[in-house]
Amino acid sequence: KGNANKLLARILKELLNRGEKIDLVRIDGGTKDNAICRESVAIIAAVTSYEKLQKETEELKKKIAVEFEAAIRI
Repeated sequence: KGNANKLLARILKELLNRGEKIDLVRIDGGTKDNAICRESVAIIAAVTSYEKLQKETEELKKKIAVEFEAAIRI
């Protein structure tokens, strides 16, 4: 597990690095100052189709999950 806000920011940054034209409208994640956020939600505006962004996001989520599995094994 990781900080949901940081993971979401990483996904959004990767989408931008891949050339996606997205604008962040709103981001919500966590209300406690002393806790690691478990959930985070971003509302974005994009030129790209929802289906394409969803596919790319799922690919990135899988990539991050593999990295976390490798880190747990160490």
